Amino acid sequence: MSKYTISNSALNAFYSGCPARLEFFRRFSMKPRFMPKPLRFGIAVHDAIQKDLEGSVGEVRIIAERLLNLADKNGYQILATEIKHFAPLTDDIDVFGIIDVLALTSEGKPVIIDWKTGSYPWETTELASGELVTMKARGWQGAIYTLPPYKMPIEWKEWPEELHYLTAPTNGNAQIHKYYACEEDVENLRRAATMMKEAVDGGGLPKNIGYECRDCDWQKVCWQTPGWDKYYNVRPGAKEEDADADAT
Repeated sequence: MSKYTISNSALNAFYSGCPARLEFFRRFSMKPRFMPKPLRFGIAVHDAIQKDLEGSVGEVRIIAERLLNLADKNGYQILATEIKHFAPLTDDIDVFGIIDVLALTSEGKPVIIDWKTGSYPWETTELASGELVTMKARGWQGAIYTLPPYKMPIEWKEWPEELHYLTAPTNGNAQIHKYYACEEDVENLRRAATMMKEAVDGGGLPKNIGYECRDCDWQKVCWQTPGWDKYYNVRPGAKEEDADADAT
């Protein structure tokens, strides 16, 4: 039985307000020069970190340095970078993602690190119970990355149960937001992934035409506007039934 593979990006496309975005996400990728500026900037920062700042300049270098300094200041020991993560979710669904960093904390605890850029700091919300939560840190990405993979990429006996988001906004202080694996989030991920798979299997990716089209990255290919093809690359081997790959 072939498995369906899902990623954080695919889930966000499907649940973005227009399910049809998933179809375009799986078949096309935007050419870098046409990507939204924040996405281009984030990719550039990731590249600068991966290349140890070689060739980076301007704001990209500044943000990359802030992230690396944040990691160094907090005593992380980086063990591996840019790791392809495959893990089982259900009998017929796998998860996939590209993990930025596998590391040890200053106490020797294994953790996953994800570099995050943006305009402003992540907000923390106080719940009625008095608990403080960072909602951005509770997305599907944390549940996906903390699922034990099919094969350990490095010699660890146990897969990390923590994902540390190291954030460096252009307007605000660099901060660390921590995600802790929990079964509630995994179950939520299972339900979301199963609903998406069932929709794809049944051909149920309707277009939410109207307001949602205004700022949609896939507007040109969806509406087949003149010259739409110059904005996108066709994903290698892309077919309707193909498993998607994470875009970032």
